[in-house]
Amino acid sequence: MREWQLYVCLCRRVKGLLGPLTLRRLKTQICNGRPIVDLPKRDVFVEHVELSEEERSLYDAMQTQGKIIVSKSVVTSSVQY
Repeated sequence: MREWQLYVCLCRRVKGLLGPLTLRRLKTQICNGRPIVDLPKRDVFVEHVELSEEERSLYDAMQTQGKIIVSKSVVTSSVQY
């Protein structure tokens, strides 16, 4: 099994284990007249980096896998993890 495949398997496993324990909260949710989550304004910084051959290979493989998952979810109208 390749390193990126192992990483994907581990991510799926962690998500499966933690999924039932986590609650999704939206910034727009209100409780007692106040937002449940009071977050500061988000700052976005874009940092361009050069990847090594190994990093580029892993990045490309994960990007390809992500595109396949998204394509399948569009076809089946569901998200797959």
